[in-house]
Amino acid sequence: MCEIEYLVDEFVCDLYCPLNCCLESEGGLFTVGDYESAKRFGGKTMCDRRVFHLRESLENGKEGMRYRQDENGVCIFLRKGKCLLHTSFGREALPYDCQEYPRNILHYMGHTEKMLNPVCPHAAKLLIDAQTPFWDYMIQVIEPNPEGQFAKRR
Repeated sequence: MCEIEYLVDEFVCDLYCPLNCCLESEGGLFTVGDYESAKRFGGKTMCDRRVFHLRESLENGKEGMRYRQDENGVCIFLRKGKCLLHTSFGREALPYDCQEYPRNILHYMGHTEKMLNPVCPHAAKLLIDAQTPFWDYMIQVIEPNPEGQFAKRR
């Protein structure tokens, strides 16, 4: 596995990050499987000592099912810039799009391309610390070569 794939696969949000990505996000929509995954955490105590109740936490939005938002349009689990679900139960408790940011995983003709979005300061720091070449985390145009293998075009 190359360095960038390792960084993408092993990325864990910095829970002390100064950014509030959740405030800027339009994410949080449930995909197939998100509800079943989140059900595992129902009835468990979160880090703020409240009990997580999945059904009471959901609402139907114009795009689909999502965690409820407060009167300001902010996810009810965002407290002091941190996600209570992520802090309490880990990434597995989050809807797919919340789990995946800042990862970008593209599937193209049977090939998978993995990247980290350097807009996230923690992702950028990991990329810089790993001395990952700039090209490895930019969107790459790929095409099959004569042997059917995919090669990066620069």
